[in-house]
Amino acid sequence: MSIHLDGTFWGCQSAIELMKKSGGGSIINMSSTAALVGIPAYLAYSAAKGGIRAMTKSIAVHCKQQKLGIRCNSIHPGSISTPMVHTAVKTLAGIDMTALPDVEQGRKDMGIGEPDDIAHMVTYLISDASKHVNGTEMVIDNADTVV
Repeated sequence: MSIHLDGTFWGCQSAIELMKKSGGGSIINMSSTAALVGIPAYLAYSAAKGGIRAMTKSIAVHCKQQKLGIRCNSIHPGSISTPMVHTAVKTLAGIDMTALPDVEQGRKDMGIGEPDDIAHMVTYLISDASKHVNGTEMVIDNADTVV
């Protein structure tokens, strides 16, 4: 909870102060599909990410009401090829991705995304193309809500 939820809170608080001085901006919080569906094996993680989801919406409304020119959105990745997801796949499904004959093909077969999938959404959310996107949840999960 301290790292995910408290860390995001303190980061948003600092970002808002800096963005007020610069005339606005875009805050992007990293949540998870675990915030949307809950994962019993990762209860505290799911709860923290759910808190980030609610906090993001509250910050977006606050900044809009105060006319700060600051947008706040959250990204909710599903399974993305990271060490954390590799560990979860091994723990929950018994599959050691690093031992697969073709790791990349295994990733694709399991519907696991790449970090670039998230980076592209970040690029969109910080751009003017998303100027009317505020307080929303951007789910990037390839239609798969759990590992």
